[in-house]
Amino acid sequence: MNAQTVGRNSERFRQRASQATAFGGTALRSALRITLNLAFSALLVMLSQIVAAAPTIRLETTSEADDFIGGGRPRLYTEKTGVLFVNTTDRSTPGQVDFAEFFLQPVGPEYNKWFLLMVGTRQLGHELEVGRYVDAERASFATAGHPGLDVSDDGVGCNTISGIFEISDVSISPDKVLQRLDMTFEQRCENATGLLRGRFAYDASGAPISFATVPVVVPGLSAAATLLVSLMLAALGIKAIACVSNARRNPKKRR
Repeated sequence: MNAQTVGRNSERFRQRASQATAFGGTALRSALRITLNLAFSALLVMLSQIVAAAPTIRLETTSEADDFIGGGRPRLYTEKTGVLFVNTTDRSTPGQVDFAEFFLQPVGPEYNKWFLLMVGTRQLGHELEVGRYVDAERASFATAGHPGLDVSDDGVGCNTISGIFEISDVSISPDKVLQRLDMTFEQRCENATGLLRGRFAYDASGAPISFATVPVVVPGLSAAATLLVSLMLAALGIKAIACVSNARRNPKKRR
């Protein structure tokens, strides 16, 4: 084999090596772009789920046997029981939210499982705030100086009520939107002897509610972990693409 043949073979080898390197770089960049796009898509989905989370609620009640509403049976309702409707108003001066109404519309197959809960402090002249409220009257018809309360469920309600309730947590945003409410109550229907007792909580952020522990007011661990992984993948993808670009702009010379 003469020197000319060796030179031609060496040139072909360099061209093929250059083509293989270019192909490998293109494949690497394509893989990195795909990884980055997937991470970004996962991030968008995670953020949209956090932002658009549906409100959560929990109502647990117990009652004495001669209570007209509960009939001596315990009840449990959550946002999964039906379709939730929330209505709040401000009629006190000054005030933010002084009346809140929560209606859980039934869905099949249990169309008789629903509740309506109303609570108000507008007849006291201030917004809903943490405190203990006594001498409550039926919320829609409460008179001056009386807080309002009204709990109905599964197709039964009261014409008149008396009761007490205690708000342990309430949060109202600057634009007068109810963010959280946590309260306990006792209600007597139609001046009967039996009592309906319960606890109700609402969270507009969609955080899970459990009465066994302190209500969670931040995204769950799984959501936070998914978001963190997505951000890490995105950062790694960007760094890898930057390294490839720098290597192509500043190739190392062989000795």
